[in-house]
Amino acid sequence: MSSLRRLLLVFAVASSACDRAPVESAPTRVDVRPRRLTHDEFDNTVRDLLGTDRRIAATFPEQPRGLGFDNIESLQTSSPDDVLRYESATETLAREAIAGPLACRDTAEACLDALLDDVVPRAWRRPLRADERDRLQTLHATLLAEGLRDDEARAGVLQAVLLSPAFLHRIEVDPQYEMASRLSYFLWSSMPDEGLFDAAAEGVLHDPATIESQVERMLDDPRASALVERFAGQWLHFRALDDVFKDHSRFPSFDDALRDSMRDELDRYFASFIHDDRDLRELLTADTTTVDHAVLQLYGVASAPFEGTRPLDLAGLPRRGLLTIPGMMTLLARPFRTAPVKRGAWVLSQLLCEPPPPPPDGVEGLGETVDGDTVRERLAQHREDPACASCHDAIDPLGLAFESYDALGRWRPSEDGFPIDPSGVLPDGTRFADAVELSAYLANSEAFLECAARQLMTYALGRELADADEAELQDVVSDWREAGFRTRALFVLIARTRAFRGVP
Repeated sequence: MSSLRRLLLVFAVASSACDRAPVESAPTRVDVRPRRLTHDEFDNTVRDLLGTDRRIAATFPEQPRGLGFDNIESLQTSSPDDVLRYESATETLAREAIAGPLACRDTAEACLDALLDDVVPRAWRRPLRADERDRLQTLHATLLAEGLRDDEARAGVLQAVLLSPAFLHRIEVDPQYEMASRLSYFLWSSMPDEGLFDAAAEGVLHDPATIESQVERMLDDPRASALVERFAGQWLHFRALDDVFKDHSRFPSFDDALRDSMRDELDRYFASFIHDDRDLRELLTADTTTVDHAVLQLYGVASAPFEGTRPLDLAGLPRRGLLTIPGMMTLLARPFRTAPVKRGAWVLSQLLCEPPPPPPDGVEGLGETVDGDTVRERLAQHREDPACASCHDAIDPLGLAFESYDALGRWRPSEDGFPIDPSGVLPDGTRFADAVELSAYLANSEAFLECAARQLMTYALGRELADADEAELQDVVSDWREAGFRTRALFVLIARTRAFRGVP
């Protein structure tokens, strides 16, 4: 390792001693472990900090997921290989930023002051302390003494800043600035903006009215699109659609372009609940969506080709809400056929927070082909095994409700000449005629509403809910009911919990 690389790494690691300095004015609060930025959070933060469009962390190995999300604090560990990746990434980012968005034509001293006064506090998401400023100035002088030009020395200082645990990790030492970061990484998956920094400096970020106004403001910002990609994309598995493939001989119309159109429809659909503050129960019952021409054909609606997207009224169609959107049905299907078990298990896990246990050893699922008997009949035979019945009695009625939608989400009344029966009876005795009736039942169930709140609270906290959190969750659901289950109200209520604010 060269002396300069060693110097930068030693400085970056040593900065962690200062990062944990206590704040005497901090109120009593829950001790939160530092958590490393996820790949998306890293890329979004350098975008907002340095003005770059690079998605450099997207090239890193896939992150582990827990509780359905990749931002769970217990999984945000770093290995020696991670350190090397960050070293290479930050070197590139720092060099390009100093040559581009952060280029300075002033004196060397003024350029360094601009970096220390404007960039570093935002990078570390808190004010820079006097001793830290001194150390950065010393590093700059040392790099110059090593023979580097001024711009190269400033790039070295910036790289050390980006390699510091104060940048790579969310280290909470000041209650106001940590609240700014909690809000920004919850709603934007990125660093705080000037509005949050100003509120933190004024000491008002734990005031309930301020939290509400900040959340509302942030949800109106384009950066809130991160909630679609990161929260909805993981909770509802939209992200997984990117990896779906279909047997070309059976589904020749399925290609990358159609997959992208499906993903766009799902993203727009969920985004509308945030932008328009819709009742989240409508996620499963809405009678409108927005489609392009490629997806419209899957709905069986005749139309001349058109550019862009347009609203689609589902009245008169056998569809309502998320669960009958073609992209969702495509995602929850196999390459060769539909997958009622997969669809039913997804409803239990993601919408009701009641994931079925894994199948017993030695028990085989349905094959990829269906010959003779209908899928409903074959599943009934499957349930004759007592080892299978305990789970499939809950899974199968949910999954079979969607058999009228093929592996591309196209509606069909029959399969291989056999009429499809989408009706069912749930374990509690509730009867439904089809997927539309089932969706309406699920949307108004306490289980769905509590599960939606639980999923968002888990994502917001980045950890498993503790016993004390469970009590707050019930309060959130109760207050959310008073707010008519408006989507934005749920974000506000969770941001105002003691768990999110980090106080006991």
